[in-house]
Amino acid sequence: MIQYRDFIIECAVEAAPTHNGQYQARIFISLLEGGEPVNGFEFPPYPGARIGTPGMARQGAEQWARTWIDQNFSA
Repeated sequence: MIQYRDFIIECAVEAAPTHNGQYQARIFISLLEGGEPVNGFEFPPYPGARIGTPGMARQGAEQWARTWIDQNFSA
């Protein structure tokens, strides 16, 4: 779990079904209001995205979430 701007980004890395040795990430983004998370957005694993290590899957998901926040909640 990381904080980016006024959001909390959580990533759940899991083994990709039917793709032995590969991983995928689910993403949950919550807006912070008064320091408390509210109004969450949940994203399932991206279809076809399979990553070779759990760390790379998490890193890619967190970067995607930052980009999504920037595109949808510009300052």
